[in-house]
Amino acid sequence: MFFLKNDTAAIIATALLVVGCAETESSLDTVFSGSTIVPNGDLNGFFDCLEDEGVTLVAAHRGGLVENSIAGMSQVLAEVPALMEVDVNVSADGVLFLMHDDTLDRTTTGTGTVTDRNWNYISTQNVEGPDGTLYDSPPALTDALAWADGKTILELDIKRAVDYEDLVAEVRQAGATDRIIYIAYTNGQAEKLHRLHPEAMISATLDDQGDLDLIDVPADRLLGWTGNTAPSRPVFDELNAADVEVIFGTLGGRDSIDNRLAASGAFDYYADLARDGVDLIATDAPVIAYEAMKKAGLKTASPACGVTEVE
Repeated sequence: MFFLKNDTAAIIATALLVVGCAETESSLDTVFSGSTIVPNGDLNGFFDCLEDEGVTLVAAHRGGLVENSIAGMSQVLAEVPALMEVDVNVSADGVLFLMHDDTLDRTTTGTGTVTDRNWNYISTQNVEGPDGTLYDSPPALTDALAWADGKTILELDIKRAVDYEDLVAEVRQAGATDRIIYIAYTNGQAEKLHRLHPEAMISATLDDQGDLDLIDVPADRLLGWTGNTAPSRPVFDELNAADVEVIFGTLGGRDSIDNRLAASGAFDYYADLARDGVDLIATDAPVIAYEAMKKAGLKTASPACGVTEVE
């Protein structure tokens, strides 16, 4: 089934609403109107509620088409309720902000290595969308956390230069413990984050049977990242039995599942993942994945759990 290729930008462009054609677009001064994900209390309880309600959610990779920006996240939420996977980087003078790359060149009007540039330079640059539209400057993490309050949950993908202690302090200062998920790629990272912030939820790599037994983090603080290439029903079953939410990714490069589905039109696959026990689909095509599940008659929201859809 998965043998066709397509360009990543093409699928994302069809999946997300790109707002506005002005030279510079600002989303900071507009009234928010869109779907929302607003947990009522502890995140583990939120995910338990979704499990009971039979809801599978989507997570927008890098926060949408306009990467790591308030505009990109707003565009996604204008269409569907989604968690936002964003990247946390750090400037030369220690300001945490949203940025995936090691350099500013690809996604902003700035140039140079992120960790060599002070915040007074970075904050005067514009985020640049794939079509050349300019948006507000890359958001500081404090601003992104404030913006997301009452709108969505942020999954924080932590870049190499970021100090975990500084990140945890900023999340705590913002009162955002129950509105964020830390992403860890190794057991050591997950265990360190849990020591620093035991109340927080952590997405840990648990892509093989038995991985859950090897990590020293309580199950009620974990979500399991199970990869983005080959879904494993036995792994899904093991994690669900332990009350650990299952994340599977359809995102990636040119040969990603998202792109293969776009080429083949076999969008029912997203619904199949939900039926197989995936609680959160991490995707470059959040609108398409959401609509495929909705078309299949699956539950995609629950006001009782804090997930509402656009009317």
